[in-house]
Amino acid sequence: LDGGTKLSLSIWIKPISGSPFLEYILSNPRDTTANNSQFALSLFEGAAISFNVQSRTNQYVNGNIGAITYGAWNHILVCVDLDRTIGTEGVIFVNGVDETTSSNMGALTQFYNASDVLYVGEEANGGFNPFNGSIDELAIWVNSDQRANVSDIYNGGVPFDLSTLATAPDHWWRMGDNDTWSGSQWTLTDNIASYDLNSVNMEEADRVTDVP
Repeated sequence: LDGGTKLSLSIWIKPISGSPFLEYILSNPRDTTANNSQFALSLFEGAAISFNVQSRTNQYVNGNIGAITYGAWNHILVCVDLDRTIGTEGVIFVNGVDETTSSNMGALTQFYNASDVLYVGEEANGGFNPFNGSIDELAIWVNSDQRANVSDIYNGGVPFDLSTLATAPDHWWRMGDNDTWSGSQWTLTDNIASYDLNSVNMEEADRVTDVP
């Protein structure tokens, strides 16, 4: 994504009510400062769903947190196109519905360079709370704005084979399908490319069968 202008990400989450006020779902850092990301996705309970590169009030796209049902599976699709005018760069869909409340990526004309690996369920620099709940079916489109295809991606609330879409994602982790346990960590297979993810502080028994 370094230097790119477009990004789409699709993810299913099942957050637990009463979680910390701020919790991170995804974080791709650009330096060692908390809040400085190539991109990050977080929940501010009672405030906002936030996709940002530097906090939810500086270079961000925010969505209606009221659209999230705690204790149930929700689908989130975030699409960003930095070539658009300020205020229209980003959109956040929840369960197939546009729930964007504000978008302002400021003067950003291309994404920052990433400085580390992708973190799932954690803020990369440890400055904020990890996600409290379940995550499934994470997909990322690089340099592709998929807002026009939200209905196909959401698929009526049923995850499906995203590789069959007219524009398949560049990376897709099914979180349980084709994954392996090495004896010390899970390896989550990238079903499109070869960017596999490794678990941290998980046991073999931590795999669950609760899926959307």
